Amino acid sequence: MKAIANAVLLLGVVSLILGIISRFMMLPIPIAPGGGIEASVFLQFANVCLLLTIALLLKGK
Repeated sequence: MKAIANAVLLLGVVSLILGIISRFMMLPIPIAPGGGIEASVFLQFANVCLLLTIALLLKGK
């Protein structure tokens, strides 16, 4: 459980950093072909990852 929580936490932190960078640049980050991913998508994904990490760590206790 703790290994999964650590992996989800890492994804959450990376997406949070990308979301903040995208928000400051006011441009989507060109990861997906045919366009970019906007800051709000990164921030929402980071929110889900961080909440999932909290739930996994609480369940593991």
